[in-house]
Parts: sequence; structure tokens; C-alpha cells
Amino acid sequence: MIPHLSIRARLIFLSILLLAILTTSLVLLSRELARDSEALAEEAGYVFIVKNANAANKHFGDLRYWLTDFAETLLSGSQQNAAAAKERLDSDLKEIAEVDPVGVAFDGRRSFCVDPCSKPDGAHRALDRCAFAASRTRYDRDYPWRP
Repeated sequence: MIPHLSIRARLIFLSILLLAILTTSLVLLSRELARDSEALAEEAGYVFIVKNANAANKHFGDLRYWLTDFAETLLSGSQQNAAAAKERLDSDLKEIAEVDPVGVAFDGRRSFCVDPCSKPDGAHRALDRCAFAASRTRYDRDYPWRP
């Protein structure tokens, strides 16, 4: 078929063929780029979730540290630091709850008490240490993968 055509017709045919190939490859690459950009946006959302979860993990560790310090020393500075860590943890958990409310749901064991005894004497200090030891034992039993 092509040998019977003039040179001008052959050039027009080849030009149209090359334009069709170029258009097809452009459409395919555009679809692939759109699909990749959607996947990238989804992964950016996952990064946000992981950052919030990491911050919540850090703030939980801070809260645990300050509650331990407060239970052992009953210092008001430790109490204030524990309350601040609790607020940061609650804020992180609210952000995570928007994405995964079931994963953030609590089963009633979340009882962080950062209020000191009205008059911390030796008896209250001993009771506080016993309560702390019991809660720490329960925590270590319920969450054995935590250090």
C-alpha cells in the first residue's frame, strides 16, 4: 500500500502515525502520573497518622515517667509535668481518634490520677506507693511488649 503512494502522502501518513503514537503515550503517561499523585497524597496522610502516633507514644512515655516520679516523691513539679504530659497525650489521642476512633477507645483502665493527697504524710505516701506498684504491675502484665 505505501509503495503506491507519493512521497508527500507517505510523509503525511508517517506524521499522522507519529502524532498518534505521541498522543497515546502522552495519555498513558498522564494517567500513570495521576495515579501516582493520588498514591502520594494517600501516603502523605499515612505519614501524618504515623507522626501523631509517634508523638502520642512519646507523650505517653513522658506521662508515665512523671507519674512515676510523682508517685515516688509527691513533688508539685512532678504533678505539673504529669498534668502537662497528660494534656499533650489527650491532644494527640484526639487527633488520632479522627482517623481511628476504635483504636483510641479506652476500656476504663485509663485512670491517670495526678491530684496529690491533701496532706501527704507517711501513711498516704505508703498507700500511694502501694497503689502505684499495683498499677505498674497491671500495666506490665497488660502491655508486655513495652520496655
